[in-house]
Amino acid sequence: MIPKGHRLVSPALRKAAAGESCVLCGIQDGTIVLCHLPLNAWGFGSGKALKCPDWLGAHLCHRCHSDVDSEKFRRDAELRGKVLAATLARLFDNGTLQIKGEKHDLDLPF
Repeated sequence: MIPKGHRLVSPALRKAAAGESCVLCGIQDGTIVLCHLPLNAWGFGSGKALKCPDWLGAHLCHRCHSDVDSEKFRRDAELRGKVLAATLARLFDNGTLQIKGEKHDLDLPF
């Protein structure tokens, strides 16, 4: 378990969701926010006052964000991985996330 005090909170990562489309359903309705995924199986907090770091979040609309709390989503590791990878790819593509000293050209299928 990652101690709560080590959780990264990033206004830049949160703001990057504004104006984007939902990585799960594709809608672009103005409700897209950075959704903290339930990743407690990976050692990151999930639940009451325990959220994963902002870099482990996904750009989701209001409806899909509500679905994240469902049991189905919590059991579906492939779906969690897909929305996380799609969001990380977007953040690298738009320059919000960078690897120091590296150039990247991601062409992921989602």
